[in-house]
Amino acid sequence: MLNNLYHKRCHNYEVYDKLSLEVVPRYKTSELSGDEWRISVHAKWFFKGVLIKETTYHDMQAALMMLPGEWLNEVPIPGGILAKERQSCDQPGCSQKAVGRLQLKRETDAQGNWLEPTSLMPYRQFCLTHIERGDCSREDCDDNYIPLDKVAAPDSQNVEEHPSIFGGVLDLTEEDTSPPGEG
Repeated sequence: MLNNLYHKRCHNYEVYDKLSLEVVPRYKTSELSGDEWRISVHAKWFFKGVLIKETTYHDMQAALMMLPGEWLNEVPIPGGILAKERQSCDQPGCSQKAVGRLQLKRETDAQGNWLEPTSLMPYRQFCLTHIERGDCSREDCDDNYIPLDKVAAPDSQNVEEHPSIFGGVLDLTEEDTSPPGEG
């Protein structure tokens, strides 16, 4: 039965989890056109803490204009990087070593609708910080996982929390009859 296990990435998986842009000055010298300071912008694309690719642009504006095209023309992640992914936590942006695998009980599509069960058994793997998945998502929540190793949500070492802030209620049931600009 465990031969049907396969690794499934999180729905919010990112091919690149860090992108840095840096202005790099250089002093250009030339007997013909003269000497001057010039710049270029170096972009570095990372996945799980590993540099995947580098690109260089004339200036920051050119870099910002070209980044979407670079994103769309992404190259497949090299095999060595995929080997790192097999050992890493599945939480996007985390490069820690995975310590526990969690099998999904049920899968959902991108909109959160339940999919029909199959004979395949998807799992995800997480570090001790991200092993607790919470209760918000349908698919990626503690209640939808079966621990495959001796690590589960109660073993989480996460100490970071960011409480939501209530922003109030908008009453859209009453029609605004005041003249424009006075309401």
